[in-house]
Amino acid sequence: MTEIDFYILPNDSLAARDHFACRLAEKAIRMGKEVLIQVNDQQHGESLSDYLWSYKPESFLPHLVWGKGKQEGHLSTKVIIDWLEPHERFHDVMINLKHEIPTTFSRFQKLSEIVVQESELLPITRSHFQFYRDRGYPLKAHKVR
Repeated sequence: MTEIDFYILPNDSLAARDHFACRLAEKAIRMGKEVLIQVNDQQHGESLSDYLWSYKPESFLPHLVWGKGKQEGHLSTKVIIDWLEPHERFHDVMINLKHEIPTTFSRFQKLSEIVVQESELLPITRSHFQFYRDRGYPLKAHKVR
């Protein structure tokens, strides 16, 4: 069964949410996992892609923006950003930044939801929590400082 973690950030910044998604992806890669980051649309996917190249001056996270189409090297890429579904290849970690619950979340070992104190996103992430809880998924909440 998919393990679901909610990371609760203390601020309301969408940039902080993207930054934390990069941190989670980096940690998963260090652990030998593959990561699918689900975003709402192409614009968010491309801005997150730009951020993944530069969020740490000393490193970058190689990745693909999948919605643009399959690209060379996709079999060796450990991080994919997409706003479309499904992805047959990845089964390790999904980071959900979408407003909806991805239909394929349950085939991943781990799902991460990032909560920011933004007035439009709080009700969305609360409804995600209730959805998973009502279906019996193991949930963990982590307060991030």
